Amino acid sequence: MPTQVVKNHATPLTHANFSDIGDLGRALGWDIDFRQLTPGPQAIPATVVAGNHVALLRMNLNRSYHQCAYPPRGTITFGVPEKGAEDWFGASYPDQSILPFNLASGVDMVSRGGFLAYTISFAEDFLWYVAETFQLPVADVLYAPSSGAFIPDSEAVQNLRFLIRSHFRNDKTPLDSEQETALAIELLRAGAGEVAIVKSCTPVVRRKAVARALEYIDQCQGEVVAVGQLCAATGISWRTLTRAFHERFGLGPKAYLNRLRLSSVRTQLSTGDGEVVIADIANSQDFWHMGQFARDYRLVYGELPSETLRRSQL
Repeated sequence: MPTQVVKNHATPLTHANFSDIGDLGRALGWDIDFRQLTPGPQAIPATVVAGNHVALLRMNLNRSYHQCAYPPRGTITFGVPEKGAEDWFGASYPDQSILPFNLASGVDMVSRGGFLAYTISFAEDFLWYVAETFQLPVADVLYAPSSGAFIPDSEAVQNLRFLIRSHFRNDKTPLDSEQETALAIELLRAGAGEVAIVKSCTPVVRRKAVARALEYIDQCQGEVVAVGQLCAATGISWRTLTRAFHERFGLGPKAYLNRLRLSSVRTQLSTGDGEVVIADIANSQDFWHMGQFARDYRLVYGELPSETLRRSQL
């Protein structure tokens, strides 16, 4: 085990209201690809409390999302949902569970509007240092979790939740070394308990079909994908795939792919410069009817593409 403590440089964000989930991800160093499922403007209040080795985030989401993300490199990160989490890797999981985010495949969660959650990120070497100092085991689920694994409710989990909440109730002062160590100890104790794997709450064929479809989409690396390609990749009919997507996302595969393309456009507009041409970005995502594209975009995000671009250039 390494013993050197590497500082986790805290983000300058303490409290902010975001109108774009991508902006939050960039502010915190996350690789975020949240696919908005319900239409309307995004409103995302977020608060960070951080120390030298641990960072806590509290955020609310007012829309439903298929959450796909990777936490900042060099950290061991966990999700602590409070409300609004629909599923974890396509299946339900017990309330009060802790979700490990350091998976090779990234985070895979569906959340509804009103979602409230915390995340806790440890500098990797700091967690090992605390484990070695206090002679606590480092469970596999903490640094090399399998897809769908979670840490079920326990006394240590409840203690960790209490500590996390308590740091957002007062003046949000930076975490000191004693507080950081206490958080690490409870996390290590929680991980040492029983670890579970989610079991499907939907028929196996449809659940696996959605997983294969999402894997195929990721493999296409941003290329425009058609529903027919998903049917071929999953080996099931359009009708069955539509039912499977509705069960998980509340949208059929065609609508889901449309939201994915719109999300890609929004990311490019939010990070563009003065040379950005909206039509070129829209065309690259197979939007050719600019009037319909603008209507679809405004329906989902509550603003026109030009407004997103203008805000990014302020």
